[in-house]
Amino acid sequence: MNKFNMALIGATCALISSQAAWGANIVNLNFSGEVTAGTCDITITEGETFTFAKVSVDNLPAGKASEIKNLTTKVKCATANKPNLAVSGSTISGKNMIFRATSSTSEGYGFMIRPRGTGVTAATFYNESDALKHADNVSHSTAVGTESTKEWTVGMVRSNTATTTTIGSVEGVVRLTATFK
Repeated sequence: MNKFNMALIGATCALISSQAAWGANIVNLNFSGEVTAGTCDITITEGETFTFAKVSVDNLPAGKASEIKNLTTKVKCATANKPNLAVSGSTISGKNMIFRATSSTSEGYGFMIRPRGTGVTAATFYNESDALKHADNVSHSTAVGTESTKEWTVGMVRSNTATTTTIGSVEGVVRLTATFK
């Protein structure tokens, strides 16, 4: 190789390395993260499974409950945010307050949840306007680290508009999800 070619190669290398050095003057840093609303513990004092006694279709008229049981929700949060419990679940068509799982083999029957009240019996339990509904948000105001308690009653009911019913299993699943104000 002659001196001219070597000088040309040397100049090209110097030019390339100086461009790389100029490009190193700018560096982009990319960051990502997420801020969440916090965590809450949701507890059901009576446990998460409720079993109701078998009942004859003749003993469960429209707009009545076969039996009722107590349900207590407790929420304790590690943050200052005020939690709501978002209520969701499958319901009887046209009755968003009677929860009925699609796995049920009966028709016209399901489960209703109401705030616990004094003197409420299975005979007086059915009240659509007081009942929790699918897509309701229940406030559980609580200070950081303290527990908030709500008392409810749940009943297995026959819809007040169920003129024809089908006997079979009655199942319901209600999901309570902590959301924040």
